[in-house]
Amino acid sequence: PMDSEKVDLLKYTFLILILKAVLLSLEVPYAIVNLTKNDSNIFYISNFSFIIFLFLFVFMTNSLFNFYSLPVGLCLSQIINYYLIRNKAKDYLRDLRIL
Repeated sequence: PMDSEKVDLLKYTFLILILKAVLLSLEVPYAIVNLTKNDSNIFYISNFSFIIFLFLFVFMTNSLFNFYSLPVGLCLSQIINYYLIRNKAKDYLRDLRIL
């Protein structure tokens, strides 16, 4: 049997990763808009930013957050990724006078 501390660790990690999945699902429509433009640069930029920010966050906060540094870093990196892709898609839609 697992002790309550490990159950809480799993529970909170799962909740943080659910938030990351929600952000990822919100990003999909904007990614589709960017794909229609045939400009892959935003995906290179956003994914590179995701990797760099995740590495820096986990490296710098590992002693502070312990086990939570990876899921929290994933979630925060996904927020940055979401905003980069969303803003690029909104710019494209504004250029087309859709927004």
